[in-house]
Amino acid sequence: MEILDFFAPLKKLAKIPQTKLGGVACFFIKNGAIISSGINHNPSGGPMDQEVGGKIIAHPDVIHAEIAAIQAAKENGVNLTGSTLLLTMSPCLQCAEAIVETHIDQLHYLYDWWDKAALDLLRKNDIKIVKESL
Repeated sequence: MEILDFFAPLKKLAKIPQTKLGGVACFFIKNGAIISSGINHNPSGGPMDQEVGGKIIAHPDVIHAEIAAIQAAKENGVNLTGSTLLLTMSPCLQCAEAIVETHIDQLHYLYDWWDKAALDLLRKNDIKIVKESL
């Protein structure tokens, strides 16, 4: 499969979380296969969003898709080194720091997160960044 072929199922997966902010999903792929995946979720089963000062923000208990996929890979003994990360939305800075530790080669994403510092951090760590358009 080509990288773009993975984005249709990835977008469907991102619709699973019940959130006003929109779900985020990711796949780590290697040799044309998904080796780990994740969606943002609240492990307590509680709400994904909360209103603070008139703004809707993610609930503090929410686990981001990237962190969920990295944790799943560790639990299953999957080495993410050299893989490619596909995301529906570019990562936040906290997730970017965790992504750097995986030693991936590339990150492809569809939509921009407001904070571009995460992409700068990834580039500084020699991770190729590609914004895809479908």
